[in-house]
Amino acid sequence: MVNMLSRKIANKAVESLNKTKHRDLYYILISFGLGLLFTLVGIYNIFTEATKDVTTRIIGVILCLVLGILFLFLGAALLRIKFKQSESEDNAADAELRQLREKTRQNIMLFNNELDRQKASNLLRTWFGATGEHITINPQFTCDYGSNIYVGDNFYANANCTFLDVCEIRIGDNAMIGPNTQLLTPLHPLNAKERVSGLEYGAPITVGDNLWIGGGVTILPGVTLGNNVVVGAGSVVTKSFGDNLVLAGNPAKVIKKLD
Repeated sequence: MVNMLSRKIANKAVESLNKTKHRDLYYILISFGLGLLFTLVGIYNIFTEATKDVTTRIIGVILCLVLGILFLFLGAALLRIKFKQSESEDNAADAELRQLREKTRQNIMLFNNELDRQKASNLLRTWFGATGEHITINPQFTCDYGSNIYVGDNFYANANCTFLDVCEIRIGDNAMIGPNTQLLTPLHPLNAKERVSGLEYGAPITVGDNLWIGGGVTILPGVTLGNNVVVGAGSVVTKSFGDNLVLAGNPAKVIKKLD
């Protein structure tokens, strides 16, 4: 309930922010448009005899040029303000993410050091985006946020699993995951300058019911697996597969179809 409410509030905030951004963009475009219009009219009047009264023509030219320059300056000022607002929003988002990652590090430490596994499971229920009634993860476990992890009922993951949930990781009911498994949603640019700048994006991982993953498996960003899928130990899953399959290898491929 809390996660649903938070998501609704976040969606409303994003919707409101998008409306504000669109409105600001309209103001900038209108200012530049009027500036160019008045400037062009002024220049046109310089080289044409729109009126035989020289004084009237000079006043019209000056007025158009002044208005054109003023609107162009207004558009430039609005654009400058917009860039500063965007930078401020990015900094605020970065600060929020840093706080969330710090909270996640605290949860990871609490979870991995908790000797009472029932208490550890209860922590997962309040930490993850959603869980079923029965969930067991053996330490050491690590993730980026935890709030982007959604698992069904009867979920089990063995020791030393890594779920990097920059994007959502969704797993159905009755999942068995072997030790040293990595579910990785982050992606980084191939361009070195963009990568060094810290740019990061990602793609979600989605898995159906009755998953069985052997030890040391890696599932890469954007992969979707259907129901009743078995992944052999040490496999690297680089693309999506359907239902009722046994996968193995690097890259993983179908080695058997299940009835």
